[in-house]
Amino acid sequence: MTDLAAHDQDLSNQIEIAFEELTKLRTDWENGSVQLVVGCYASCVELAQTVDFLVDHEKCYDAQIILRSMLEHFVELRNLELYPSHKHNLHLAHAKNIKLQLQNAATENKFFQNFSQRLDLAKETQNWNKKLEDIQELGGENLNIQQRFQIAGMNDEYESVYRNLSQLSHPTYGGIIRRRECPNFCV
Repeated sequence: MTDLAAHDQDLSNQIEIAFEELTKLRTDWENGSVQLVVGCYASCVELAQTVDFLVDHEKCYDAQIILRSMLEHFVELRNLELYPSHKHNLHLAHAKNIKLQLQNAATENKFFQNFSQRLDLAKETQNWNKKLEDIQELGGENLNIQQRFQIAGMNDEYESVYRNLSQLSHPTYGGIIRRRECPNFCV
């Protein structure tokens, strides 16, 4: 077995061990902070399994796209570990997203028709506006991805690994060319 194959097998074993430990976890599932930490950790483990699977099947380009998502979850996990109040930033981003969906549902967007017919949009929007105010009072801030990496102390990773992986996740010229160079490119 080559050194690379042995390393790949060891990585696969470590991912399986992490997954097994996750399934054994018993904790206070009603605690929002615990839910966020376990959710980020579980996402990292499951995404690592997906990356491992894709690499085993020589789908390295796609594995790198998934790796980007895993890195984002890891950053949030690290921020929650270092700064438990970071949960307010995540909650604020969630609330802003819900409010945006409600605003979109109030338009003629056909994809929101069923959604807008089931809810009192004015009342729901008012509720989420209040939640946004409450979260901001708790210290929730609107952070972009670069700020999240900076808080985690991972600015170097943002400027190198993350930027490189982002090129593959979006239809950039360089990303499109790199896909063509992959060994299992479908023609």
